[in-house]
Amino acid sequence: MKTTFTRTLAGMLAAVLLLLTLVGCGKEKGEVVTYELSDGPGYDDLVETDELVLYTTNGSVPLDRRRIDLFNAIYDVDVELVVIPEEEYEERIINDLATGSGPDVLFLYEMYGTDISKAALNNNFLDLTNVLEEDPEFHFDDYLDGVFEACQYHGRQYVMPLSCEPSLVVSLSEKMEEIGFSWDNTDTMSDYLKNLAHLTPKAAKDPNFKQMFHTKNVFVRFLQISGIPVIDYENGEVLPDEKGFREFLEAYKSYFLYDYDENDPTMWHRPYGYDVLTAGKCVFWFPRDKQGFPLSLSVLKDESHEYVVQSIPGQTGESVGTVTGPVAISATSKNSLNAYKYIKFLLSETAQMDQYGTPDGMPILKEAIRESLLESPSGTRGPGGGVFFDYEVPALTEDEVERIMGQIESTTDYVMMISKPYYDIVYDTMLPFFKAEDSYKNCLEELRSKLTFYLSE
Repeated sequence: MKTTFTRTLAGMLAAVLLLLTLVGCGKEKGEVVTYELSDGPGYDDLVETDELVLYTTNGSVPLDRRRIDLFNAIYDVDVELVVIPEEEYEERIINDLATGSGPDVLFLYEMYGTDISKAALNNNFLDLTNVLEEDPEFHFDDYLDGVFEACQYHGRQYVMPLSCEPSLVVSLSEKMEEIGFSWDNTDTMSDYLKNLAHLTPKAAKDPNFKQMFHTKNVFVRFLQISGIPVIDYENGEVLPDEKGFREFLEAYKSYFLYDYDENDPTMWHRPYGYDVLTAGKCVFWFPRDKQGFPLSLSVLKDESHEYVVQSIPGQTGESVGTVTGPVAISATSKNSLNAYKYIKFLLSETAQMDQYGTPDGMPILKEAIRESLLESPSGTRGPGGGVFFDYEVPALTEDEVERIMGQIESTTDYVMMISKPYYDIVYDTMLPFFKAEDSYKNCLEELRSKLTFYLSE
């Protein structure tokens, strides 16, 4: 068994060439897109070799090296890991795939400029539907409801999920009582956003307060977990739920003033939340780290704070999660059996339980989530603000774990992570409406035109 690490400098391709190569070309602009999906291979049709090719970025080498080592402890496969500078990653992949080479497994969660839905519907990924059905070792029931469905197109499994973000937030009971927030009158996403806008001035009376969440610029997250489809890729339709879309945008507009940061449009992720919550810097924290989540709750308990874990409702009232770790097998993979084995390994308890085994977000294997919560050590805040771990005492009781698992498993609807081009179109086009510089009607008409063009590319 060996692992080969190849450092490569890639030539630059234009962004337009990148997208056109990936999603296909030759269509008239504005033409309605129709897709023809063929029946995928069966398990016995996968190509068996002793090789596997993976591409990664400089910053992800330690993660991928660890995963490959764990994989090679089970499978005797010669894995070649090609390391590419992050700014050249997508261009290199698309260029190599176009010439008949490239990686066998595509880590789509690192391909921010790629529209995953377009690529899937254009048959750029191997259809694993029949493979999964014929694999006696694979069971959908082992995983969170809805995560695999979020990766299907016309019922076909072109994309596989590795991790997710349930729509959870953590807050302190005393802070919610202080500002007058209640989940009892928060039935929909619009209700939530309007309540945040109404209560932000009251929360701001605390001199330590920064914003309602641990980060600003939460529009993209809320657009995803609202559950409102902006593009129906399968039917070639834009804005299929215009009424729900408008209700969401108008509710976000009321909160926009407190969320917008023109100087830094980034939505930041934070593995731990105990510090910002207890300091009064925010009211809500998004937990997305399987270690940081229980540890933060443990510190809050240790300091006699009563925490609240709650699912944010979507626009229809049901909570909606996000698939944050999508992967796929290249349709031209020469090592498709090993590619499938590698993805299946990443979905195993070994990888899903490993601290570095899954990309951003939480595992999707139910038992891995439960065990991670049960086995996480408790923590006590030290003099400098850091945490001292106590591996003899668990962070959470069994009752707490079951309550949190109930919250997580109550979300049965998931959506695919939004690609950056898609998000930029929506946000940039509606920004004048949020700023009260243009009407909703004008912005919507422009958005419809841009999305129609985008869908036809």
